[in-house]
Amino acid sequence: MKTIIKTTVYLFAAVLGMVAAGTVFAGLLSQAGSFVYREQTGDTVHEYVWQLKHLGDQVVITSREPGKFFQTTCAPDGSTLSWEFKGNDGSRVIARRHGDKLIVERNGKGQKEESTETLDERPWYQPLSYSLRAVAEGEPAVSSFWMIRPDTLEVVSLTAEKKKCGTVEVNQGAVPACEVEIRKEGLFASFWHASYWFRQNDKQFVRYEAVHGAPGTPETVIQLVEELH
Repeated sequence: MKTIIKTTVYLFAAVLGMVAAGTVFAGLLSQAGSFVYREQTGDTVHEYVWQLKHLGDQVVITSREPGKFFQTTCAPDGSTLSWEFKGNDGSRVIARRHGDKLIVERNGKGQKEESTETLDERPWYQPLSYSLRAVAEGEPAVSSFWMIRPDTLEVVSLTAEKKKCGTVEVNQGAVPACEVEIRKEGLFASFWHASYWFRQNDKQFVRYEAVHGAPGTPETVIQLVEELH
């Protein structure tokens, strides 16, 4: 049983790195602009562009990396309204929340499928590199939320908790930032966690750390390397 549990957690952990890669909230005006991030696991390195813009009272976040495109629309409090993924192979996924219903539509290889999940009152967060800003601000300091796994499209529940504020190393040097730790809820909570850091002055995502595999697997680190405003 332990082997099965750990394998599931390692696969889930790898997906959270993908999610890290994909206005006004809690009284804080977020900064629109484009940002370049570098993701590294051992000797494997790639970069992607993450962009935030305002559209009326909503926020649109896009992420472009080799072979993948993500676009998410969020409400002022960071909760997700819609999420879209496009792959270079022609695949496409669109998810939207309507009240307590999360509708996921898949398109690819000439086929179309649709599924509906019933949620409770907890928010849907995607991408965590944006939606966890409210937790980093401390409003609330602990949050339970829903997220779609990009690899399987499974809807999972997670818990985020604000940890300490201090300094964290990024490509540009030491940056004052607040840490938010996430864990899967229930049985898996003690097996794995990941950390996101948000810059203190504007809550921009600057760093992510987690192990996406069995013991001995190199740590995955995502960090801000350039601001393209």
